[in-house]
Amino acid sequence: MNKRWLAGILAAAMLSASACAKQPAVSPDKVRPVRAKELKEEVKDKLVSYTGIVKAEEMKKLSFKSSGRLSRVPVKKGEAVKRGQVLAELDKTDLVFAVQAAKSQYEAAKAQYDKAKNGAQPEDIRSLELNVKKARDAMLYAQDSFNRVEALYRAEAASENDRDKAKLDYEIKASELNQAQEAYDKVKNGTRSEDVETARSQMEQAEADLKHKQSLVESAVIYSLADGYVAEVLYKEGEMVSAGYPVIIVRNDSEVVNVGLAGEDFRQVRLGMAAVIGEDGSEAAGVVTNINEVPDEQSRTYPVEIAAADAELLIGSIEKVKIRIGEEKGIWIPITSMLSDGEDYVYVVQEGRAQKRTVVISEIRGSSVKVSGVAAGDWLVVEGMTAIKHGDRVAVID
Repeated sequence: MNKRWLAGILAAAMLSASACAKQPAVSPDKVRPVRAKELKEEVKDKLVSYTGIVKAEEMKKLSFKSSGRLSRVPVKKGEAVKRGQVLAELDKTDLVFAVQAAKSQYEAAKAQYDKAKNGAQPEDIRSLELNVKKARDAMLYAQDSFNRVEALYRAEAASENDRDKAKLDYEIKASELNQAQEAYDKVKNGTRSEDVETARSQMEQAEADLKHKQSLVESAVIYSLADGYVAEVLYKEGEMVSAGYPVIIVRNDSEVVNVGLAGEDFRQVRLGMAAVIGEDGSEAAGVVTNINEVPDEQSRTYPVEIAAADAELLIGSIEKVKIRIGEEKGIWIPITSMLSDGEDYVYVVQEGRAQKRTVVISEIRGSSVKVSGVAAGDWLVVEGMTAIKHGDRVAVID
């Protein structure tokens, strides 16, 4: 009796041990602490970077961006001038007319785009509907006339010429009806996407042309870019001046950095734009003071001068220059938050777990990088990313 009871106990124990051996051990889902920050779209200065050579700014050859008749030269050789003082001015009459014409073309193109995008108004549809009715009435009348002439022709009471004229008139009226019907159907059914895209493209071209002509009006006046004096006046009032040719030469003793701009950057740079000279903590403020409209024959780059404001630069030294040409939006992250396994990636926190995101760097500025692959609202792991992997549970700590 006792032996059978003991054997049962041992058998049960063996079955239990066997069942446990078949079940894998479950490792705990450990929560790893990380620090994270919410990403936001930032607006930063849009910069173009170049390397230039420092030289003594002795003379400035100032020119117009467009050709024209010189209407005013209020300074003379040897005269002292101040920064911002008017030195020469073109007759703007033709330029203003060109702006007005470009503005009209832009407004017309915009109206066409708005019409294509928003669809026809009820009154437009009604007008086209009336056109279809008029065309149909005209076609039916021409058809009746042709049938009468045809009957007379068969009875030899009308000439073949009369019959042909009536037939031609009927065919023309039928074609006009088809055109009116197609125009009505097109408006009623809505504008096709490719027509909207064409209208948008035409509007953007007209807008670019308008901005270009407006910039020519703005640049029809030459201002002194710094204190100095007039070294030479190369044209007289009333004379024709070609675009890019020096009109006034102003002399001063400032230091400038000479750089050569590529064509795509040259079109975005304007006189007076802010710049930064130098790097690594020794940066100085600068300003674009001269743009040569004629490219260098050897390098095919456009010579541009950036004057240093309150900075002592060594003549002949090489300096980094960044010119601010506008603003740009983007996602910027700390460079220390990035990892790499052949591809650059970061971790973001999503529903309490680490998610690996591949990112692409488009720009580096100091300790920050502009990337794509993450979006505003994502929580970026900035500390503890080396101790986690994709899918790990994480807890964001302060």
